[in-house]
Amino acid sequence: MEHRYYRDLKHSYVIVDIKEEDGEGSFRYQLKVLEGKRVKKLLPCSLRQINDERFLYYDVTSMVSMEDRFAVKKMNYEQVRALLTDMKEMFESMSEFLLGEEGIVFEAGSVFTGLSSDEFGFMFFPYSDNNPGFSGFCEQLLEYVDYEDDRASTLVYELCDRAKDEGAMIIGVIDSVLGADEEPEKPEPVIEEKEIYPYDHDDYIYEDTDEEDEPETGRRMRMSKETFSGKGQILFAILFACVIAAVTYIRMNYILSEEENLLSMGIMLVSGITGVVAFISGARAMRKAREDFRKGKKHDVEEEYTDDQYDDSNDADYDYMYKNPIRITSSFKTDSTAKKKAEAADMKGEDTMVLDCDEDENMTLYSRNLDKTVRISLDKLPIVIGKMEGCVDKIISDMSVSRIHCKFINDGNRIALMDLGSTNGTFKNGVRLSPKEKNYIEEGDEIKIGRVCFDCR
Repeated sequence: MEHRYYRDLKHSYVIVDIKEEDGEGSFRYQLKVLEGKRVKKLLPCSLRQINDERFLYYDVTSMVSMEDRFAVKKMNYEQVRALLTDMKEMFESMSEFLLGEEGIVFEAGSVFTGLSSDEFGFMFFPYSDNNPGFSGFCEQLLEYVDYEDDRASTLVYELCDRAKDEGAMIIGVIDSVLGADEEPEKPEPVIEEKEIYPYDHDDYIYEDTDEEDEPETGRRMRMSKETFSGKGQILFAILFACVIAAVTYIRMNYILSEEENLLSMGIMLVSGITGVVAFISGARAMRKAREDFRKGKKHDVEEEYTDDQYDDSNDADYDYMYKNPIRITSSFKTDSTAKKKAEAADMKGEDTMVLDCDEDENMTLYSRNLDKTVRISLDKLPIVIGKMEGCVDKIISDMSVSRIHCKFINDGNRIALMDLGSTNGTFKNGVRLSPKEKNYIEEGDEIKIGRVCFDCR
């Protein structure tokens, strides 16, 4: 089934032409159900007539096809199971409206999935009798499954085996595969109670109190507690000083009896001793907290320079290099010129290093308008470009770049650029490319991905 992509300001569509020989009367019911969005997991669709031609517009906004979504990062077990679950839900919903499976387009390029979720959407096109079968779609899944995930690969192989059976219903096949794959409930582990004696060295757990192995969060909490404790003790010392000042004021302005004089002197003595002790303890606690903070900060700075980043064992080699410079002759013209220079250097007895400057035959993209130059080598194709980590080959962290933006493919002996329905578009020499269409590039072309400009060399 031939289809093309179209994107307006807010939506992306897959457009399929309806031929004149397809007829209309026999599929009015299917179109009404399809346009009413009543069947779950089918792509929203609308029938449009332009210049006496009829088209079906499938809304695929914020979705990409399976062949683009899983071109780099393959499907894991959860994604394969989500695909089969959504497919089962779709067929159950279709049976409520007496629709058959004949109109479903079983192709990896016609099954769409969301980028932020693992929900799948399927195309329903009742006008074609050449839609691929379910068994062929299961074989296509073998190309997109992650074989490092044993459960995912086993599930797809089991699906392919059961889909080959003649006369098997799709819902029955999916039910049998999902039912056979369900994990049995694991019994709760039985915890054996064991008595631990205080002097049994095999079972006794020693607590490590080494401050060097203390986590950063725990160290900071401990320093905060020590600082708070020191400030509290100093505050108590100030309160006791206030008590002494109050008693002194009373003794100077009032006439006290002998008993009151003794009581006031005792209060002043106790308050003075306690205040001095509290002040000394608080000062020590705060000083210790400040020292720990300095040590921790110094430790954090020292950790930034590891042995792998800096090795002073080669300082002697560096000194030797500076004291004894090497004559370097670079050759950019012909091999014969480089050979003559090397022979001349050998005759003089000098150590000469010849740098070969062979041009890279592979085409490469170099960015022009970024703070840091981005280099994309087109030596290994296909290459998918976007900003969704794990789903693309080359990540460009720019707000104008879509999560899965475009891809470069090898079409014969030429390199083709294909936009994948990006929001801000892909441009070649200032012309915006249509989604999913091949556009051949050559050296000297300007490629613009979002707002990022690249020179093709």
